[in-house]
Amino acid sequence: MSAYRQAGVDQEAADSLVPLFAKLAARTRRLEVEGDVGGFAGIFSLEGLKDRGYNRPGLVVSTDGVGTKVELLQRAGRHHTAGWDAVAMNADDVVCCGAEPIVFVDYVSVERLDPEVVGEIVKGVADGCTEAGCALVGGETSQHPGLLPPDGYDVVGTCVGVVDLDRVWGPHLVRTGDGIVGISSSGLHSNGFALVRRLLEESGAQAWDDLLEPTAIYARKVLGLRAQGVEVHAAAHVTGGGIVGNLMRALPDGAGAEIEGDRWPRAPVFERVKGLGVTTGEMLRTFNCGLGMLIVTPDAPDVARALSEAGAPSWVVGRVTEFGPVEVKGSF
Repeated sequence: MSAYRQAGVDQEAADSLVPLFAKLAARTRRLEVEGDVGGFAGIFSLEGLKDRGYNRPGLVVSTDGVGTKVELLQRAGRHHTAGWDAVAMNADDVVCCGAEPIVFVDYVSVERLDPEVVGEIVKGVADGCTEAGCALVGGETSQHPGLLPPDGYDVVGTCVGVVDLDRVWGPHLVRTGDGIVGISSSGLHSNGFALVRRLLEESGAQAWDDLLEPTAIYARKVLGLRAQGVEVHAAAHVTGGGIVGNLMRALPDGAGAEIEGDRWPRAPVFERVKGLGVTTGEMLRTFNCGLGMLIVTPDAPDVARALSEAGAPSWVVGRVTEFGPVEVKGSF
């Protein structure tokens, strides 16, 4: 046995995973990908962007991780979800400015390399990339003996997208009176789990299944709105900070919004979390409360209809106001 392996790093096990990673990446391959997984970096050709209508192409980059949800996923053996969520958190950020996700790389750090577990994580990454429409072009599995909890792991990813600079969505397009469409979340997604874990520990409760649902990936469905001929001004991925905190990032300075809290149904998981002792205000500040993404648009009814028909249940939940603040009103 080598000294390196005795120190906790199993290079042979890591090398044995490379063919699996290459096979998984091949399922996500796009025509623009040059070369295969296994080199020092992935290559994605930008040559054909103008032929696809990108007159002034710009790159959009997002880096994010799954956060402390990974601890609960690990305990439950739901390693696939950890990989999927890493894609969701990034691809859904990239699409908020109207960008198409094109490339993804993952970073999995482990205390001890278990090829079966890491294989499940990367399979989740590949499946998430397929759903988002981006290519998995590489990544890194790093062994950190002694720096993580025993057998613990963390999953982080980076997504690169492309957008025509003449068609960027954002606060500069938003106008008073624009409607706000909320897209149903699949649950808590990957935010607020530091609080959830503390509440579970204090109450002695075990994590239940719908608490750990995979994060919804909206990228293809949101980008599909352009083909529907509807106008989108801005989008907000509802992550940490909740509905109010994230919607503010999609509005121009000084503008506000009114959200009607009784316009959409909420999954039972939110009431169950609230029942652990979370106030309404804290729920709104910490969790998505049933809306995973918000679309700001002058064509709100048509956008809600198009998204619902595409398999993403959506509702007109509010409107942009001339002055702040952003408020959630009515029954909640």
